[in-house]
Amino acid sequence: MSARQLDPQISPLHPRETTALFGHRDAELALLSAYRGGRIPHAWLIGGPQGIGKATLAYRMARFVLAHRNPTASDVQDAETLWVDPSDPVARHVRAVATIGRDAPIVEDALAATGVAMQRHDTLQAATRWAFGRAHAGDAVLLSPACASLDMFRNYAHRAEVFVDEVRAMAAEHGDMTA
Repeated sequence: MSARQLDPQISPLHPRETTALFGHRDAELALLSAYRGGRIPHAWLIGGPQGIGKATLAYRMARFVLAHRNPTASDVQDAETLWVDPSDPVARHVRAVATIGRDAPIVEDALAATGVAMQRHDTLQAATRWAFGRAHAGDAVLLSPACASLDMFRNYAHRAEVFVDEVRAMAAEHGDMTA
């Protein structure tokens, strides 16, 4: 159930503008546990109806990982949630942003003042390759479910399929990657 369904007077913030998360405790703990244990997958698919907090959970996880780069650090091991103080300068950890689809201009506008390198791409495959080319050892490449991509894919499963296929193709080309 979304916050708006609980209280019609609520004017929800965009997921990147809030640190509040309602519900999703089990999912949050699963993400935290995976990160603590060094078992975080290369991609997570978070599904469900619009307005239940999928993107908020994804942004929350991204903020946590960016703010806590060492999963074995005591502050990560002692964390009870993925909450990060809004004043934490996580933006300094972002190396680059690849944008795609109809929401690319919105993401670019939101990040324009950060000074982070950005590049718009026509396809997810091109964005994936661009991100791979800029990543350093230990970096994470995050796909954001907060951006609409239905202008490019049938659904979230199709988007994941395209991404996984591209990562596998890159792994085959490079020979030293595991897909």
